[in-house]
Amino acid sequence: MAVNRVPVLKRYRSLGMDPVYLGIDKNELWSPIHNEIKNYRSNLIRTSFCYDDALELLSRKRVNSANVLVLQYVISHFYNTGQICKIELFYERLIENIILRKEKGKPFVILINDVNSNNRGRDLFESLCKKLADAGMHGSYAKYYFNYRIQNDYQRYGEEHTSNSLLYDMPSNLSKYEPWKYCSSAQMIIEISGVD
Repeated sequence: MAVNRVPVLKRYRSLGMDPVYLGIDKNELWSPIHNEIKNYRSNLIRTSFCYDDALELLSRKRVNSANVLVLQYVISHFYNTGQICKIELFYERLIENIILRKEKGKPFVILINDVNSNNRGRDLFESLCKKLADAGMHGSYAKYYFNYRIQNDYQRYGEEHTSNSLLYDMPSNLSKYEPWKYCSSAQMIIEISGVD
């Protein structure tokens, strides 16, 4: 997988960009997966992983000059752990300590990927958009979903992806983790084009 991405990473470098990946996860059970990511990365991208509560971490750490933020099943985690009352605070800390610290004049993209349920995460995607607007940011957003075992029309969230198959074959050494073969989540992509 990493071999196919090397030309893309070289292009970023030629534009003066230095790709860096920081993964934050409270659950250290993910460390074997993180080790696999380290094995697949090339020497053109720096990766690091932090085992901490993201809400706590963002109360004491700032991330400067980021241009992409991925929230992968974060909102449903707040539901699953009985902390949904903290989601607004989490959004505020994201804005203060990451998004407002983006490079001036450069776009910023947020990708939210979470459970396709209007009661377990997806229902709070748009509240991040409102928080961004309240902070003086403007841009656009788009909504998407995978058509996999759709049970009601509420799951038809935005535009349907043309396929729900994985883009890459899973390496055989990851089969012990029982990865899914099809995608079933919903996404929102937010592009921030400016700040007032």
